[in-house]
Amino acid sequence: MQRKTTVTMTEEQPTSKDITTESSYWNLFYAKFNISHPSQFCVMTAIEADVVVPIVEFGCGNGRDSTYFARHGHTVYACDLSKPTIEKDSDEAKSESNLQFKVVDASDAVAVKGIVDEAKSPTNVNNVLVYTRFFLHSIDETQQSQFFKALSTSLVTGDKLYFEYRSAEDETLDKVHGKGHYRRYIETPDLMKELENLGFKIEYEMTGRGMAKYKQEDPFVSRVIASKV
Repeated sequence: MQRKTTVTMTEEQPTSKDITTESSYWNLFYAKFNISHPSQFCVMTAIEADVVVPIVEFGCGNGRDSTYFARHGHTVYACDLSKPTIEKDSDEAKSESNLQFKVVDASDAVAVKGIVDEAKSPTNVNNVLVYTRFFLHSIDETQQSQFFKALSTSLVTGDKLYFEYRSAEDETLDKVHGKGHYRRYIETPDLMKELENLGFKIEYEMTGRGMAKYKQEDPFVSRVIASKV
């Protein structure tokens, strides 16, 4: 079981997830969020990933990581639940022929399988790489469980997961964007156990600071790489 999060009053974060509030927050956030450089985790993933294997990103936000993958030769399917964000991303990425933006609910098993199958269908390859960065801690435990189960039933042997998220150690630290939206702090041992129980093999795990620094914030994050067995 994951630890029940206690949110500090100074952060003013919601302690439960309200869909209407979250949709409004993220629609406005990505409408003005203009960082175009890829994340450190994206660059690491791009270095390791086989360029012939399609990448499916869940929680793509403004698309900066997906765009980087595409510009370095990967076929990318970038997914988010925010329709306005996906429409904006699609408009800005018209020149990227190997990049598609899709509105997908990651907790919907049918939708997850549909985008995984679509990613594999035109490539004549058997495997896919699923990528999420700073997405898992933005969904609640029920949604995470649904997402993981959807991945377990949709993926086949050799498919990869690359996850980066805020770990439990980050809960008490100050945040640049710490107010007005839901956020969890994930116990990585629990997450890895959940993945293993669903048929994934953990290939790599690192928790620490210095991997996702942003302005004055240097959060604790976990990186997990797993493969379907």
